Amino acid sequence: MKSVGSIRELIMNPLSGMKEKNGQKVPAWQVKAWVMARRKQEDLHLLQLEKDEAEQVKVQKQQAKEAFGKEIAGIDAAAKAKHAEAKIKEEETKRAKSDADKAKADAEKSKADAEKMKAQADKERALADKAMAAASNADKKEKKDKKEKKEKK
Repeated sequence: MKSVGSIRELIMNPLSGMKEKNGQKVPAWQVKAWVMARRKQEDLHLLQLEKDEAEQVKVQKQQAKEAFGKEIAGIDAAAKAKHAEAKIKEEETKRAKSDADKAKADAEKSKADAEKMKAQADKERALADKAMAAASNADKKEKKDKKEKKEKK
């Protein structure tokens, strides 16, 4: 193998590599062998580079897939939490409406009961007034009768 300096020189001036150190020309078969070996090495390096890039792309895809999965999971969790919160609010609203309806029904029932009691009291008052009027009439009649009896006597 040649030194790094001679390899640089070969790259810069490829025709200088056709002679050996002692000045003799390198046989064509040897140059072809070197070229083929170099091409084979380049092909192997290219294949390895493609494998490395493919592996890197796979890793990037996997990382992107995991990140996307985490995002989706976060979005799903947020959506579920929002849905649960909405459901709780809906239940609270229903419960509050039910309580309000119940309170309204109780108020209406109380109002109806009060009206019945008032009607009952009015009836009792009317009966009492009638009884008082009858008693008063009876007293008046009795007084009148007593007065007439006295007058007749």
